[in-house]
Amino acid sequence: DCDGCMELVKKFYADRDKYRIDIVLVPSPGEPKEELRRLWCSKEKGKINNLDILRWLMGSKSDIEKRLLSQKEAEECPAEPLVASLMLAGIYKLQGVPSVVRQDGLAGNGIPKDFDYWLNQSVEPLLKNPFETN
Repeated sequence: DCDGCMELVKKFYADRDKYRIDIVLVPSPGEPKEELRRLWCSKEKGKINNLDILRWLMGSKSDIEKRLLSQKEAEECPAEPLVASLMLAGIYKLQGVPSVVRQDGLAGNGIPKDFDYWLNQSVEPLLKNPFETN
């Protein structure tokens, strides 16, 4: 339910030897939130696995949809993981999806045009005091 997310996941999957990523699913209001809860709960109950979630994110939903718990069953699962992902998005001040966060905590909303440059960019200039005269 996010413009650009499927392309980003496909890029990382294609370059999986080059990048090490963690995907945090951030719920949006309404039906996408309920769908995400079904995914998470189905994984917790052993109906699907991480690879299934990755395939689902890349658009191969039909086989996986058949194995997901019903909405009613998913409502019985605790919502803490969904709340935790929203808290994490708040900590990094992410505003929308897709967003990316580097290992050093530098975050960006959207997808950088030159991902490798962004990934390797130094944060030193950002940390300097612009009022320092030395």
